[in-house]
Amino acid sequence: MRLPFPWAGLWIFCPGAPHCARECKRHGVEGRIIFVQSNLLDSFPEKACFDFILCNPPYVALDECDTLPTEVRDYEPHEALFGGTSGMDVYVRLIPEVLSRLVPGGWLLLELGAGQAQQVSKLARARPLPADDTE
Repeated sequence: MRLPFPWAGLWIFCPGAPHCARECKRHGVEGRIIFVQSNLLDSFPEKACFDFILCNPPYVALDECDTLPTEVRDYEPHEALFGGTSGMDVYVRLIPEVLSRLVPGGWLLLELGAGQAQQVSKLARARPLPADDTE
């Protein structure tokens, strides 16, 4: 597997980190990825140091727990699924932190839950990102 970047930083704050490390080793890219355990961006300096940030945050609202398929609800760690009462907790914390960490022209790529695009876009527009491309 050939990656388009010479290295990538990856931080994981869920119990799945050891599995991800094993998969990287299996694909021969372990020497090009740095694993850092962090609470969002707390472990990184408040300066422009990322070309892109890719985040698959927990985005399911707590009251949606019973609507999830059993194989998801009973298999995935709950801290990786549930984003607080509204499902927006991580977005509310992450978006303000991103502004100082992205280089000019940098990208923030987020996985969103169903129906969350307008709310997340509104958060991003309230604190414009360097590229302010929130479509």
